[in-house]
Amino acid sequence: MEHLETLLTATNSWLLRGKLTLFRFVMPADFDNSADTREAALRAFQKLLLRINNNYRVLPLSDAVLGLRAGQLPGAAASITFDQGSTQWLHAVASQLEQQQLHATFFISSGQFFGHPLWSDRLRHAVLQAAADIDELVLPSIAASALKLGNTSARLQTISQLESKLRAQESAPREQYLQQIETQLKSNPMQTPRLLPEQVRALHGRGFSIGSQTISNAMLTCCPATLAYQEIGQSKEQLEGLIKGRVQALAYPFGEPGLGYRSEHMEMVSRCGYCLAVSTQPGLASHSTSVLQLPRCTPALSAGARLNRQLWQQKKTHAQRLRENESGKSVLMVAFHFPPQAGSSGVLRTLNFVKNLPAHNWHPTVLTASPRAYVESRTDLVASIPAATRILRGFALDASRHLSLFGKYPAAFAWPDRWSSWWPGAVLAGLQEIRRKRPQLIWSTYPIATAHGIAASLARLSGLPWVADFRDPMLTDTFPAAGVQRRLWNLLEQQAMREAAFCVFTTARAATAYQQRYPAAAHKCRVIENGYDESAFEQVQAQRSDVDAGKLVLLHSGLIYPRERDPSALFAALRSLIDQGLLRPEQLQLRFRAAHHEKEVLACASRFSLETIVDLAPAVPYRQAIAEMLAADGLLVIQGSQFNAQIPAKIYEYLRAQRPLLALVDPQGDSAAFLANYQQVWQADSNNHDAIKTVLLIFFEQLRRERPATLFQSNCKQLEKYSRAAQTQRLVELFDRLHRPDTA
Repeated sequence: MEHLETLLTATNSWLLRGKLTLFRFVMPADFDNSADTREAALRAFQKLLLRINNNYRVLPLSDAVLGLRAGQLPGAAASITFDQGSTQWLHAVASQLEQQQLHATFFISSGQFFGHPLWSDRLRHAVLQAAADIDELVLPSIAASALKLGNTSARLQTISQLESKLRAQESAPREQYLQQIETQLKSNPMQTPRLLPEQVRALHGRGFSIGSQTISNAMLTCCPATLAYQEIGQSKEQLEGLIKGRVQALAYPFGEPGLGYRSEHMEMVSRCGYCLAVSTQPGLASHSTSVLQLPRCTPALSAGARLNRQLWQQKKTHAQRLRENESGKSVLMVAFHFPPQAGSSGVLRTLNFVKNLPAHNWHPTVLTASPRAYVESRTDLVASIPAATRILRGFALDASRHLSLFGKYPAAFAWPDRWSSWWPGAVLAGLQEIRRKRPQLIWSTYPIATAHGIAASLARLSGLPWVADFRDPMLTDTFPAAGVQRRLWNLLEQQAMREAAFCVFTTARAATAYQQRYPAAAHKCRVIENGYDESAFEQVQAQRSDVDAGKLVLLHSGLIYPRERDPSALFAALRSLIDQGLLRPEQLQLRFRAAHHEKEVLACASRFSLETIVDLAPAVPYRQAIAEMLAADGLLVIQGSQFNAQIPAKIYEYLRAQRPLLALVDPQGDSAAFLANYQQVWQADSNNHDAIKTVLLIFFEQLRRERPATLFQSNCKQLEKYSRAAQTQRLVELFDRLHRPDTA
């Protein structure tokens, strides 16, 4: 038997790869059990926790869902949740969890903290504490015959009958029934045991998470829409005020899909700012499971060694899922760069479209790659993905890392790019999603070239209109180099210009170039610039770290390309200023944050003996990078002539950060023309070290002066049209034209 259980455990771990098990426990009310019963239950609970700890990787609920959304969930991942709570059980349960170093989330109804015991607790208290000489309860409007109260078993059965009746009532009639019950049983509702605010604060202070189970633990389907929204939203506000922390999760009361909640309640949960919601439906959560209706498994305290077998019966259940966003329009968005991918600012363009589209009644499903394909991953932006957004991750490999031998791989594995393996699985997943939801259109973004190939395939197979987004021009004079790859990219570009309903570019120059190259498709070309996310700057404080007092910090945040964003002319200018005594090395720190080519930058700095000035800093979470921009004395952008038809997203963020900006750009490029419209910006040719030297003297002098806030006010006003929300509005206009072809 022991060997069989070991085999079941190993099998369980293998079968649960990429799956999340949510354990649901319901803590009995204080008045349900004697001290002996509670002690026996706690011993059983301790054994069950040990079993869970040995068989699962237990994570905090928010972390587990983050990993699920990112496609980076460890094997046999699980989280522990508790519905409701009680005064005597709470401390004992928390202590058991602490002994085994396990985290848990406790779902609490907030109404009990404001002088009103929960209706379910009032019912149980009235029935269980009724005098021994009361052996029946007469409620003709609820039960045809008298309800028996002769012994504890009969009373528990009566409670179950009454709960099933009362939970389906609206608040007013339910209150009337409760008062009838309490009158017959001579029960005082204010004597009902309930949690106290200080107990919940103490629980949160011990490191456990607090979630909401609405205000009154009312079945949402029995509430008018306004009351349901109040139950969901105000409970979050009340609990957050109580614990002085975030409440991210909600448990639907009596949470069977379609019975305890409906699609409109999921939309309310999202609108109220929750990151996730859990149901009582048994089953497992996968990457395709909506985080607004996560299933949970309820183990019996007596499960012990039979835990895996008992849970497997529940896990085999095909979790019922309600469809979301039925009333809105939907778009399938194909994007390689999407959280948790890191190292490309393209992540932000797609992510912010996804965040802002629902406000315009467009609901996105994102078709992206499995995280193994990403060279660099970071989960900080995963939490920014709206809870209602469905994410599909197609199998993908990076040919240079996964298909190479001794650093070499066949060139065909990288046609049209290193991630071509993403194509077949993504098309299959996309077709399944199109059959399931029938979106109104398909959108894709380049780079990566494979993304346009996937979208083209889906558009042809489904007949749906396609919008092709070009963050960068696909073909330039020198890239890709001549050969099969360039021919393939040329074919993909031609296909996009021929078959896409609209082609979107980030600058007018890029759009004009494509209009000239493809005159037959000139009417399709539109411009939606890169921009900045205003919400990323909200409640972010300037943060300056690892800088000696008195030093000026000049910050370059983001990728440095050794040829296209070559810092050598800047280094030559700095070296000249130092040699002439016009700049002391101890006065300046030139920080390159997340340059990704640190070796090349350091080698270049060494040629000019600038190692003491140049600081190569690792990548940090996005909000931390914004905080660093806000604290820098000056911000630096380097943009070679190869990028003349592009304006990097970094420039918009720099301007929004309201810091002096040094722009080393080609005078003939779009970046130079764009920045000429803003104050507190100093420009020089990125390849002319004499021009850079002259500008540096002026720039450093300006940095030492006090700058009135009014200098940046006109910048901010002018920049508003480039907010991600404003850019989404322009994308929506294109989507709406395709949805209503008569307006095109």
